[in-house]
Amino acid sequence: MTGEPPGRHPDLAAVGDALREEWRAETEAETREAFEAWHHRRALTDALREHMQRGDRLAVTVAGFRIAGIPEEIGPDLLALRTFAGRVDIHRAGSVPLWFELFEKASDPGHRGTDVAGGSFRRALELRERDDVASVGTLFDPDGIDGKLVVGADFVTIVARMGAQVTIPIEFVAWVSPRRT
Repeated sequence: MTGEPPGRHPDLAAVGDALREEWRAETEAETREAFEAWHHRRALTDALREHMQRGDRLAVTVAGFRIAGIPEEIGPDLLALRTFAGRVDIHRAGSVPLWFELFEKASDPGHRGTDVAGGSFRRALELRERDDVASVGTLFDPDGIDGKLVVGADFVTIVARMGAQVTIPIEFVAWVSPRRT
């Protein structure tokens, strides 16, 4: 008796250990490769949706204007953030420069998102037409212009209190929110 457990041959123990180690290394390599492939296929929408589902607070810089909040709705051309001042709808278009950073990791779980605007920035603008006054950030004035919105097919007009009007193509609108105080 060699003191080996029953069914384990002393001459094959080292071979079995080596085969198990080789199998473990191959499995880890395949897992790593699968993760890398998945990571390379992810789109910006996927990354934003993950932050929304975790409930992370993001700091989004759009056209040079910084907005911090928790993602609430994500669509092909829309990122809605729930901020301390209310919902801000951000235009995710190729013409609008945008980047974000993880501002605060969530301690509570997030959510699957809302479908208020159906993922459409244009629809978000239409919903703001109901407001007496909204704030609209543009590529030309990222800090925002306050006024009543009138949304056309491919443009938005902002009518100020004194009647002045600013009309801009939707592709150059960066964000819209309730009137800031």
